[in-house]
Amino acid sequence: MSQDREEKFIKKLSRFCWGIGDDCAFVNNMALSKDLLVEDVHFRRKYFTPEELGWKSITATISDLYSCGATPFYFLVGLALPKWVNESFLEKLYFGISSVLTLSGGKITGGDIVSSPRLMISITGIGLCNHPVRRKAGSLLGKWAIYLSGPLGDASAGFRILENPFLQEKISERSARYLKGRFKKPVPRKFHFEALKKLVNKNYDPIAIDLSDDLARTLNILAIQNKARIVVEEIFVSPHLREFSEITNSEPEEMFLFGGEDYEILLALPEEARPEEIRIFKKIGYMEPARQPEVVFRGKKLKESKAWKHF
Repeated sequence: MSQDREEKFIKKLSRFCWGIGDDCAFVNNMALSKDLLVEDVHFRRKYFTPEELGWKSITATISDLYSCGATPFYFLVGLALPKWVNESFLEKLYFGISSVLTLSGGKITGGDIVSSPRLMISITGIGLCNHPVRRKAGSLLGKWAIYLSGPLGDASAGFRILENPFLQEKISERSARYLKGRFKKPVPRKFHFEALKKLVNKNYDPIAIDLSDDLARTLNILAIQNKARIVVEEIFVSPHLREFSEITNSEPEEMFLFGGEDYEILLALPEEARPEEIRIFKKIGYMEPARQPEVVFRGKKLKESKAWKHF
């Protein structure tokens, strides 16, 4: 489903819902997140082992909870299973899920299993959150610095390598393994989540967003929601992505802005704020109040026409 179509559906259905936030819904002191992965829409099974598929499925939900400042506690796993699925596949899938929960915290407390012609994985995450972190500032006064928890574009490059085995013959084995790993097994940013919680407890009132979508789309939404002009001053990419870009004659800036599924955390704080917790984040730009929301990169308005799309 296209992102525009998804947004239209959500807007239409929101009148039937209560507690809706951004990456999570908030009810009392709970944050609730839901992710649904469908075979040949969100993933191709030939690229994943069962463990990797379980790993990525739960990471998507945990990343939502983290960006909202919620500590993961409980998860419900719903599975729609084709006839080819056997006990060994399920055990390995759950091993992948459990491996991530060992790092992030939280427990599987239930779920549901049904038959289906196509593999689908639905995960509901429940976290505790006394002070929700949202995408919109209470009052956007002056400049706000924008930070990232990690480099962007790696997952998109990893996916391209999987789609085109010829690329794997040209890129170094180390970079190919790293980039494919970033696509198949993204790591939840627990240390950055802990830093985000400390910022909240110190009353800095930050903005935070899960970067499962591409940066260009996310920044355009952020600009509209906060009536802001956002300026991207520099990119944050890995050496492995730069090697990939050189070999494929592509621009690392393109991957950085229009990739997707990196599951990093975007953080925004007032420019003058310099708490020690911010040191593990990388500053990439700033936003400021504006009559006309826009995102600017190297002097040009940045649109989201190249946004990440699934298969």
